[in-house]
Amino acid sequence: MLFTITLPVTSRYLIATFFWPVIVVFIFLRHRLEQHFFVPATLLSLLAVGLMGLSSHRLMEANGLRGDYYPEEISCINDALERENLSNGIAQYWDAKPIQMFSRRKIQIAQHLENLEEMRWITSEGYFRERYDFAIITEKPLGGNYRLSTDILARLNGEPQRITRCGKRSLYLYGKNKLRARKIIRVGDSYTWGGCALPTTIGVPVVIDEKTPVCEMRKKELSSTGHLTYGPYEHLPPGKYLFEIVYSGSGPEETLGEWDVVLALPKEARVLEKGAIPALISGEGKIVGTFVLEADGVRKPDRLRVEIRAFAHAHASLGIRSLHIRREG
Repeated sequence: MLFTITLPVTSRYLIATFFWPVIVVFIFLRHRLEQHFFVPATLLSLLAVGLMGLSSHRLMEANGLRGDYYPEEISCINDALERENLSNGIAQYWDAKPIQMFSRRKIQIAQHLENLEEMRWITSEGYFRERYDFAIITEKPLGGNYRLSTDILARLNGEPQRITRCGKRSLYLYGKNKLRARKIIRVGDSYTWGGCALPTTIGVPVVIDEKTPVCEMRKKELSSTGHLTYGPYEHLPPGKYLFEIVYSGSGPEETLGEWDVVLALPKEARVLEKGAIPALISGEGKIVGTFVLEADGVRKPDRLRVEIRAFAHAHASLGIRSLHIRREG
């Protein structure tokens, strides 16, 4: 585990480590007791099995014993999907596997993060598609912040044809292949990220107008330098793209910083385009540019990971209000 740099280690992953001292004790006793080890070890094992059996018996008395497991929520979801003849959907991490596993219909559910990004973690790549039929929304999911964003769903797909409530879950039914979770797939698709939704190293979110949702990422300190915004690490197919950065700011120099478009590869960040962020007298400015994604030499050419970065100079006031990307070809 120490050699694995991509695995977020949690306490439950160390269960085997914590049990190792128990195993070592029995190995030591077997070595010391030799032929006298068999009888006490057998009795101890039978005692452990008896205690577990007693615990199981008490649980059966309290909750009953059923030959199958089919919760009402999953039954409700199945009934709604059967009426519409739908089978491919998305859900948050803690819902995708159990709902698919205990469903009595042949359905496939791809696990996604709250921003609808594909969560390719302990799952099959075959579940992920360009288009889906439905989305399962849990108001308070296990794990806290994994709830799928209904706002992003609406921005990408509009309102669902129907919403069915099943216990603590809501089933958003869009129709056969009418739901997309990836923000940009085909020519003409576009998406706008607010400045405050982008990652930062030196910035702080600032609300521009209380009456509107406009919020920009602005430098914490005037003297700081670094990436004010970066990301969004969107997976894009090969093609030609147009991007727009809306910003505000002023400074003592002609430029407030630099921008670049980067293809994020496993072992490098390949710069595709770059340029300067000009200083403004007042109001807001806009940087418009294009970049081309090519599949040459890339292991998964249909999932190129892109970020557009804004690097701020010291002693320059800079705020990033939005980033817009559109597929042109």
